[in-house]
Order: sequence, then structure tokens, then C-alpha cells
Amino acid sequence: MNFKAKNTTVLTAEGKAELFFQTVNCDHLLENYRTDVNKIGKERVHDVKFSDISQLLSGNVCFSEVPKSKNKFQAISFYRGKYYVTFYYLDKRKDCETLFAVIISCYISHESHIIKKYDTYKKEVEQQYGKK
Repeated sequence: MNFKAKNTTVLTAEGKAELFFQTVNCDHLLENYRTDVNKIGKERVHDVKFSDISQLLSGNVCFSEVPKSKNKFQAISFYRGKYYVTFYYLDKRKDCETLFAVIISCYISHESHIIKKYDTYKKEVEQQYGKK
């Protein structure tokens, strides 16, 4: 059992941020994980562990700010053969300069506009930097 406090950082659209989970958001992820295990087809599916979220937010990730929201962002990634959408807020605490990515939700998406947005982003990256 790992009992030492440690966290991981991810590169976001606004810079490096430490992943942070509020208890209420953890409850949301866990409840949806249990509920969604049996979902099929085009329904949203929550199938990631907390440790997976840092992995799917690394590498080629399409970040965008959520319209009409303050400091709320959407990240679309392709991880283990699936498209994932992660919603998070970026914020700093008053007592430190660390930027925190507060995870709100993370799920598999089969929505065509999500897939198209990510695929367009990836093509642009490949054209600019070359295919990996």
C-alpha cells in the first residue's frame, strides 16, 4: 500500500497543472464507473481508474475551453483504442502558486463530433510536427 502523498502533473492548454480530485468529483466518477460497467453502444462509459486519467491526459490531447464557462476546459484524447473526454477546471489556491487541474468528469465518447474534433486536431499536429 502506498501511503505517501504524491500527485502527478499534466501539461494543459494553460501550462503545467497538478491533478486534483475533490471528494464530490471522486464520488461522481466512482458511482458512474459502477453504473456504466454494463453500458454498450453509444452511451457514455466511465471505465478509467484515477491513475489512468494522468495517462490519457499525456501525449496528443486536444484541449479547448468550454464556452460560457470560467476556467473550465475539455480535453479529448485517444487512449487504449478509445476516445475519452475529460472535463476539468484550472485554478490556483490562495496559499500557493501551483496550478491545479480539478477533474470533474472523464468518460469514453462515441459521439461523432468528439471523434471528428480529435482526428482533425491530430492531423494538424502531424502536419506541423510530422507523424510519430
